[in-house]
Amino acid sequence: MMREKWGYYLLVFILAAFNKETTILLTVIFFVNFSLLRKIRIKNFMILFFAQMLIFAGIKAFLAYVFWRNAGSFVEWHFFDNIQFIEYNYSLECAMAIVGMVLLASYKWKEKPLFLRGASLIILPLFVLTLFLAVITELRGYYEFYPIFAGLCVHTISNLWGISVPNVEGSNC
Repeated sequence: MMREKWGYYLLVFILAAFNKETTILLTVIFFVNFSLLRKIRIKNFMILFFAQMLIFAGIKAFLAYVFWRNAGSFVEWHFFDNIQFIEYNYSLECAMAIVGMVLLASYKWKEKPLFLRGASLIILPLFVLTLFLAVITELRGYYEFYPIFAGLCVHTISNLWGISVPNVEGSNC
């Protein structure tokens, strides 16, 4: 049984927030996992949820202050570039690869660990943000989703190869 070590989680969250703006989306995973899928005392949940919000807002304000004289804008708008790219550059091979990845990750969905199923919801806000505020073909825009996707795929491959995957849903992680 794993113990909840929220101090370590918040330390990693702080370091991540200094590194990447989309770290705030980890709060989506936290919210889904601990409010909708798991049992956690509401007081602890609220403290941790708002701590993440305050930490992120504080770090973003600090970084904006430190770099306020640098050239560039707070965000870049890429929506029309991305729509044009999708319209003219995606091929049948690319579409087939995406469909294959979705099938691999979603095979026997109900047997996937509850945490991974809940965490996979991060792809929705991540894709929407990427569509509007990033270049859709930059793979770094999806970093937060890669470990979740890998976990879903490993579960599928293990299942297809007949390898038993231990169920850790009952742990307090």
